[in-house]
Amino acid sequence: MDAHVDLRSDTVSKPSDAMRRAMASAEVGDDWYGDDPTVNRLQDLAAELTGKEAAVYLPTGTLCNQIALHAFVRAGHYVVCEATAHVGGPEAASSAVMSGIAFHRVQAASRGLLTGGQIAAALAPDPYDAAVVDLVTIENTHQVGGGSVLPVDEMQAIAASCADRGVPLYLDGARIFNACAVAGATIADYASAADAMMFCLSKGLGAPIGSVLAGDREFVREARRLKILFGGAAAGRHHGSGRADRARRRPEAVARGPRERPPACRGHRPHPAWLR
Repeated sequence: MDAHVDLRSDTVSKPSDAMRRAMASAEVGDDWYGDDPTVNRLQDLAAELTGKEAAVYLPTGTLCNQIALHAFVRAGHYVVCEATAHVGGPEAASSAVMSGIAFHRVQAASRGLLTGGQIAAALAPDPYDAAVVDLVTIENTHQVGGGSVLPVDEMQAIAASCADRGVPLYLDGARIFNACAVAGATIADYASAADAMMFCLSKGLGAPIGSVLAGDREFVREARRLKILFGGAAAGRHHGSGRADRARRRPEAVARGPRERPPACRGHRPHPAWLR
């Protein structure tokens, strides 16, 4: 048995034998058409856990955040976040390139934990109307703060400050299960204060990859569109190369095309290729 414990990050956690067996035997389908039953069940469960209307599975937490920011924030406008938040640090360049947005960073008094009062001050109107804030983001637990946990009542106070200014609140809940364990709360307790949220399956939960973004139906509908725009619907390199190899060996089959048109699938219109 290897006695080495890797403490670089909880992302280095590995699947258990039971999880590997579950992945190997999982019923699968095409996510583009919305007919992967395992993904659909996961999304339904995530919506139930968060108390949101819908959810969408994505490969990474960063993609969840970038899709949410793109959906909520107009180019040239600002996002309020804590000074050491992941969205305003490692992800800032991604937001600038993909969405044209900037950040108003607020320094918390302790371990990255903002307060309702700080958010209210950050949302005070700019007398010159130059700096427009479209979104407030909260990270819970806060990674740079050493896994600090924002209490539910403070989350609600922040939500109230956002509501006073008509600004939506987004929860970067990559490690929200840890926060819930410490606070004795449910995910829905935190999610109810936010317009949308995400959580990671790979942060200490043992999954090798994956995150879920949840919100109301219209938000998730737009998130699905952005998933395609940002490339999150791509298949694996191995699977794709296998299909390409079969196509090279059977060009006549590719030229002939599909033999029959599939039925319309859950949540998706038929692909235009089927309508030609």
